[in-house]
Amino acid sequence: MAKTEVRPSTFEEMQLFQMSCDLLNSVEVTSSSEYSGRWVAALDGQIVGSALSREDLVQKLDADGVPLRHTHIKFIGPLPPLLFF
Repeated sequence: MAKTEVRPSTFEEMQLFQMSCDLLNSVEVTSSSEYSGRWVAALDGQIVGSALSREDLVQKLDADGVPLRHTHIKFIGPLPPLLFF
């Protein structure tokens, strides 16, 4: 018997996607040295992977069975240096 993916309703999916977007835009992620200069993926409000290239991240997520259609991926650039006057 084929495994069926059970997903929440459209409204719940939108809420979960918004949680993932908020997470990837959060100070905790954008200022983290762990993710600086890397592509980061979030699903249902949780980080599910990161890699130096988008292609590597997508391959890793696919190999791990992460549903790419529902995954938010973003590049987290390095923080600019702080200037003091």
